[in-house]
Amino acid sequence: MADKKTDSRIRLIAEVDEDASAEQIATATADLEKKIFDSANRSRASYAETADAVVKLANNAKGAFTSNDEIIAFLEAVNKQFVIGGADASAMAGAMTQLTQGLAAGALRGDELNSVLEGAPGIARAIEESMGWATGSIKQYAEQGLVTAEVVKNAMLGSLSDIDAQFNSMPMTWGQLFTVAGNYAKEALDPVLAKISELANNPEVQSFAVGLSSAVSTVAVFAVGAFELLASVGAVAYDVWEAIHPLIMGAVAIMAVYWAATKGAALAQAGYVAVMGAFKAVQTFVSIGWGVL
Repeated sequence: MADKKTDSRIRLIAEVDEDASAEQIATATADLEKKIFDSANRSRASYAETADAVVKLANNAKGAFTSNDEIIAFLEAVNKQFVIGGADASAMAGAMTQLTQGLAAGALRGDELNSVLEGAPGIARAIEESMGWATGSIKQYAEQGLVTAEVVKNAMLGSLSDIDAQFNSMPMTWGQLFTVAGNYAKEALDPVLAKISELANNPEVQSFAVGLSSAVSTVAVFAVGAFELLASVGAVAYDVWEAIHPLIMGAVAIMAVYWAATKGAALAQAGYVAVMGAFKAVQTFVSIGWGVL
């Protein structure tokens, strides 16, 4: 359902007893992945980005959340607010990153708050209503460090019914449809990716890869040698042509003057044949040089 790196991170935050068996850990991890997957699809969000946010909050904002289920519910509300606010996938990803960073630090302020306000202004309204603050006053409270992770969490979870009502009235866009379809595609391909990873970590396959790399290096050495030979023959041919070219052109000039002086058609023809013969000889020499390859 996720890539290898995400699987291992989710496994580390799965809620199991310290003495849990490998089977119990695997089951808890699969259950947690399924909850994140279902939540992402319900909110038309990317599974990978939602899973990443869950892991970050579980690791860095434990004081504000009591369980993984609470984190997932919180992030589902946030993802739905992004949809309500009209944020596209790129804006959602950026705002989610800023949000998780702010919550991990303990409070939203500065650029982190601005990013959230741009992507999901409804989050700010929910916080203001939850705290009894005037509409549009959240920034002044944020400057005082009062928009804490606890405040943000309570505001989101406390307005779930209102968020769901607004969200359910929003038509699904093509971008959101493709995001959800991508989630299912990743889930379907997960077994294939796992096998590929398993294959890549097989000692025999790794040995074959090393041998193949060595063979490619050997071929490359021969290829370089061949091109160097080609370059040297070309240089010789060029030098020969540079040496003979003036002689040929001189012979052509002499024959032209001779023809003009005598107007002897037969002699001119003979001279032309001679010059062309010399030129052909040079061509033959050059061809032999290139033919060495």
